[in-house]
Amino acid sequence: MIQELKNQPPNIIHFYPSDAFNIGDVIKIWLSGQYNETEYNYYVVSEGDYEVTAISSFEYDFVFNEPGTYTISCSIAGKTKKSNIQGNTLTLTIV
Repeated sequence: MIQELKNQPPNIIHFYPSDAFNIGDVIKIWLSGQYNETEYNYYVVSEGDYEVTAISSFEYDFVFNEPGTYTISCSIAGKTKKSNIQGNTLTLTIV
């Protein structure tokens, strides 16, 4: 049971009613899953002209500066072990 939870990938979630946002909106996303923050580095990235602020290892604010369709992806990587767990992606439309 513990091994199953340990190898579960992170999952990006948001609680907005839509995946469409305006330029400059602050879009808050979370990573679900519990990981040992001293053992893993967290990576949440997108492409294009954006800014991201890490509130914590599990909460991020994204702001996109150009209209378009963007994909946010996440992963975690072990700090001492060569483990990398890729999570899901989230696709957003900025108008």
